[in-house]
Amino acid sequence: METTVSAVSLAIILGAPLAQNIGLSFRLIDNALSRLLLILWAGYAIRLSAFTGILAFLAVMTLITERNHEVLTTFPNQKPRWPSNSFGMPIAPPPLLGVNEEHAYEPPQYTHEEVVQGTDTDLSHVADNYDKASDLHDNREDLPVPEQGSHAGSFFESKGLASTELRG
Repeated sequence: METTVSAVSLAIILGAPLAQNIGLSFRLIDNALSRLLLILWAGYAIRLSAFTGILAFLAVMTLITERNHEVLTTFPNQKPRWPSNSFGMPIAPPPLLGVNEEHAYEPPQYTHEEVVQGTDTDLSHVADNYDKASDLHDNREDLPVPEQGSHAGSFFESKGLASTELRG
């Protein structure tokens, strides 16, 4: 029985693409009962042996693929059209090539108000203020200012944040 199932599966795999060319319709596979029979066929073949199961599965997938191909080609405007200049043999379509676009460099357009001009002395003044940050103020006046330098350790010890073990 295993050879019969394998032979039928192999005949379906090889014959289904040719059968559509002679006019055989695969619309029978649209039916739910026929799909159930295809699943049972593949299940039975799997129980016989692994190789027979694979052949049966491929046969079922071939039938479903051919049915899908038939359905898709029956939609309107789905037939391939060959470009031609005459009624003779079709010619090859032009290759799909990208279009290279070249753009000249355009400098950004500024209005007179947007341009900030200054001298070197004006810019050095800005750099000095950046390092000192004298224009920055704390928004929480109630927080104590920490000590700087060698007195900083006593400030953090008073807050309970410094450990005496880390000093050594």
